[in-house]
Amino acid sequence: MSHPFPPPSSPPPTGAGLATPSSSTVTWPDAARHGAVVTCEDGVREGGIGMGMADAIRQLEPNRAVSVLGIPSKFIPQGNADKIMASIGLDAAGIERAVRAAIGR
Repeated sequence: MSHPFPPPSSPPPTGAGLATPSSSTVTWPDAARHGAVVTCEDGVREGGIGMGMADAIRQLEPNRAVSVLGIPSKFIPQGNADKIMASIGLDAAGIERAVRAAIGR
């Protein structure tokens, strides 16, 4: 099976790993070099590492588009975890949609 995206012309995407705002001198400038940045976390979106990363990237590159995926700060009824993640765009298909939208595909 071929990869759905062409090979990157720049270094591959960087994972935040255990990034914190204090590690911004390492992670955020690297992320800001990419044409599109999408963060994805399985925690709350607002106030999460993705939002912190987006803020730091925008300080370096004010016009850089950054998409932040995460669990919204609203009530989510109990149910099947896979269905809940799909309903908020945190399943594989939702993440793919976000990445494709970010790169204009």
